[in-house]
Amino acid sequence: IGHMSLGWKLGASFFQSTTTRTAGFATVSMYDLRNVTKMLMCILMFIGGSPASTAGGIKTVTFALVVLMLIAVYKGREEVTVLGRRVKKRIVLRAFSVFALGLTACVLGVMVLSISEPHLQLANIMMEVFSAFGTVGLSASVTPTLSVIGKIVIMILMYTGRIGPVSLILLFTRKSQNRASKEIRYPDEDVIVG
Repeated sequence: IGHMSLGWKLGASFFQSTTTRTAGFATVSMYDLRNVTKMLMCILMFIGGSPASTAGGIKTVTFALVVLMLIAVYKGREEVTVLGRRVKKRIVLRAFSVFALGLTACVLGVMVLSISEPHLQLANIMMEVFSAFGTVGLSASVTPTLSVIGKIVIMILMYTGRIGPVSLILLFTRKSQNRASKEIRYPDEDVIVG
């Protein structure tokens, strides 16, 4: 966007930051973006849209809960609170699980594509992986050059990003409801962390 006027730069920047949520429309070439811009777009695609929307990613509320959990840990609080309300621990644990599993899937995808596609730049691989996980549809124009392994990884990530977090939440909800009355409570133990 370097050659555009200030108004067009602002418009293109706003549009591209919005479209990373799930739309997949591109007003500029994704391949020609700077690496730092690609990384920022990967973060936005990983977070995705709001819950109950058609957007992929881990969802904005999940990300907010993870940030609130980190703030609570930093401040030495036992519970996550926001706007005068306490968030249940099981909800915070679910949010962190979705975040951790999603990030793990993306990191594994980047690693496999880095091995199977050694001719591609890391930033372009990350764009493809996070776009697939977030079911966004943006591409750094490298999808057609992927090997069979690379295409399979992208397909798995698309499926995981669309179905995975929702399925995991349902899976955890069912198990916790079924086992709540039969759960054994063990004594607490202090463990040194960090």
